[in-house]
Amino acid sequence: MIPLPLIPLIFYTSNKGIMKELVNKKITTIFAVIFGIVILGFNGYLLYQVIFQGVGF
Repeated sequence: MIPLPLIPLIFYTSNKGIMKELVNKKITTIFAVIFGIVILGFNGYLLYQVIFQGVGF
């Protein structure tokens, strides 16, 4: 469930109109996007394994 709120969180914290002087720096936003993509990729892979290969016990 982490990736779902992660996307708007990155968007809102990088928006100067919303966050004013508390907006993230560019480098922070870049790292957040990179790690967000990695987390989404891991979750996508997990869903693929569960759906198409079943849960192996």
